[in-house]
Amino acid sequence: MSSFARYLARFKYILLKAGGLSWDDTMKKAFLLCGLSVDIQRTLLIVPILASYANYYSQLHIVSQNLEAIRTRERRE
Repeated sequence: MSSFARYLARFKYILLKAGGLSWDDTMKKAFLLCGLSVDIQRTLLIVPILASYANYYSQLHIVSQNLEAIRTRERRE
């Protein structure tokens, strides 16, 4: 499991424990963003931020997978 996937799993657990599932999407996205790696945060600068938490969460999965694919390719070269 990638460090990003571990982070998301831990974030969801903490959100659940804090009663954050009912929080506004903007608040959940803000807390989620705080713990992201600098690489992911940099990538998000050029990507439109999606309004809903669920779509944003999915978007982060895609960004993370793309960054990991680039890292893997760079290691091979």
